[in-house]
Amino acid sequence: MCGRYEYQLKDPLLAHFYRKLGQNKAASGTIYPGQEVVCLGLDPNAKVRVASMRWGFDGFKKKQYLINARSESINDKLAFAQSFRYRRCIFPMSAFYEWSADKTRFLFSASQVLFVGGCYQVTVQADGQSQAQAVLMTRAADQVVGRVHQRMPYFVHKEDLRNWLSDWHYASNYQGQAPELAMQKDSPDRLSHLVTLDLE
Repeated sequence: MCGRYEYQLKDPLLAHFYRKLGQNKAASGTIYPGQEVVCLGLDPNAKVRVASMRWGFDGFKKKQYLINARSESINDKLAFAQSFRYRRCIFPMSAFYEWSADKTRFLFSASQVLFVGGCYQVTVQADGQSQAQAVLMTRAADQVVGRVHQRMPYFVHKEDLRNWLSDWHYASNYQGQAPELAMQKDSPDRLSHLVTLDLE
């Protein structure tokens, strides 16, 4: 589920997040596992900040990534439980893709930026450099996405971001509903959204 998503810089808010990274650039356009992506997280002073993280925890094989975690069981999975408890993050995006059983690709978007919950870990790579790696959380599909796939991203409403990032109990019991989604058959070129969010 959710092996691709869109991060379109023509959206003012997504462009703002991207610029905040400075020299630590992340991918934009169509996003793939293994790329450096824009995420939101808490700094040591509990401020919401923008960070670049690789999409995908290290898997069991080289270049094999763990990219999704089920929200229903994330607290019970050794691979994700500690990260979810102490290192939650948010994936902002323009839209996401799902594939039907016959391999047809569909694009799902909304009239606003989408915020998807996740968690991250920091690992030391072979070159001695630290790397933040993030997984994207999923939930059971709603009626719209369920026409194509049984899973969908785990959305966090923009007004709930601070509480979700800062409070593990709040995040563990969060039941945010998906925004109203539009479905298009393999047509990622018509994305245009505008949303504002005070992160300071």
